[in-house]
Amino acid sequence: MRLEDFFGENYHYLWSDRWNIENNKIWFMAGSFDYLFCLDSETGETSFVDHIPANNVFTFRNHPRCIKINDVIVCLPDNGKDIWCYHISKCLWTTIPYKGTDGIRLSCNNAWYIQGKLYILSCGMKQIIEVDLDKECINKYYDFPAKNESGFTNGILVNGYIYIASSYPANIYKFDTSSKSIQKYTLHEIDDQIQTFCFDGDKFWLTGRCKAFYVWREETKKTLILKNIPDSFLIWNFSGTYKKLLNHIRESEQSPLFVASILVNQYIWLIPFQTNEILYVDKETFDVKVFSIKEEIQTESDVKNQLLRHKYLVEYVKDNRYIGLFSLKNKWVFEIDCKELNYKILGYELSFDLRSQIEEILWLENNYKIFYQKRNVYEQGRVNLGTMIKCMKMRHYKQIENEKQNNNSLVGGSIYSLINKYI
Repeated sequence: MRLEDFFGENYHYLWSDRWNIENNKIWFMAGSFDYLFCLDSETGETSFVDHIPANNVFTFRNHPRCIKINDVIVCLPDNGKDIWCYHISKCLWTTIPYKGTDGIRLSCNNAWYIQGKLYILSCGMKQIIEVDLDKECINKYYDFPAKNESGFTNGILVNGYIYIASSYPANIYKFDTSSKSIQKYTLHEIDDQIQTFCFDGDKFWLTGRCKAFYVWREETKKTLILKNIPDSFLIWNFSGTYKKLLNHIRESEQSPLFVASILVNQYIWLIPFQTNEILYVDKETFDVKVFSIKEEIQTESDVKNQLLRHKYLVEYVKDNRYIGLFSLKNKWVFEIDCKELNYKILGYELSFDLRSQIEEILWLENNYKIFYQKRNVYEQGRVNLGTMIKCMKMRHYKQIENEKQNNNSLVGGSIYSLINKYI
């Protein structure tokens, strides 16, 4: 089993839904499996830390985000159903169960550590949970009065209040972390499915599927609708419903315009969902400019090889100046300097040794399940039963790839039952 089996061809970087940066250490969870990594930004070296000790370790976007609090890395569930904590000094995992999910995707996209308590937003459950990390338990679940809303976007912490936007209808909720009260604002002027939400220190910015920006002030309860998105800003159709995957379209009913909106200095940076051109808007004058990435021009082949049908993942915002993005086309991380208005590709490519280590762990984890749980296995590729048993004993998968094909044990549809003596 190779990394390419998870990520597509020519893969050199591990993607994550968010990095946690502390000085020169960057902690992140892999997006496709529950493995924790640490990147040293000074040396450019990435090291494998450990994996969550659970049976569903290979679930897509199980725990793709993490937050570091003192000595603990807290891994937030998306498709996962629980919170996992890695204690760095003890090299130990502990878990906090999330109760009453009823099969709903939790989508825990944001978390804030406030006065000794961790507050986690579950967009799927439409609630905030309060976690006591010392006791490793959930103190309370705070449900939003949002039964009719189609979903939540992200949350923003402003002066002790957590603001959350619902997708449709467009509402903003204000959660007081001191009194635990919830206030609701309805934005009647907006007829759109909201996707992104950010705050510029004075105004809230929202975007959806329509080619418009929505600017809302809490003091006046008024919404300003801006439609000054450049005509040259076109959307690439990645849906695969047409003969060609790449078709420029001006409106999209199937996907949002942007995947994220981010305040850096005086600009709101709008990261596109399905095009390479990034927009940035002056928060005072509302002037819109285009930031192009020449390496991100898409082709039919690129789209077919992509794991996800959009352009970028936001990894970090640093020093109120830099935005780190993962390119799903090129499989690399690049950094935008929002002051100098330029960008650079970061040299965080995985080393050969680390790639081999990850591949070996992936292979062993998957095949141990087959051997010790299912007790049967199909032969495929150049692998035969005898070779697999030998490698399982030696815990060294590389011998499988180097094994010469045995004519007496050709690849086919045969199923072998493993006899206990082999194990």
